[in-house]
Amino acid sequence: MNGVVDIACPACRETTNVWKVALGEYRCAACGREFTSEDVLPG
Repeated sequence: MNGVVDIACPACRETTNVWKVALGEYRCAACGREFTSEDVLPG
């Protein structure tokens, strides 16, 4: 099964301007924060 998941920036909660820059690494175009998938996983 395939699905699409929106990744929200942990700083500003933006979802539409989050870009994948590497495996498990993302950049938010809205605020400029770079983060990993571990930063957004539920704890």
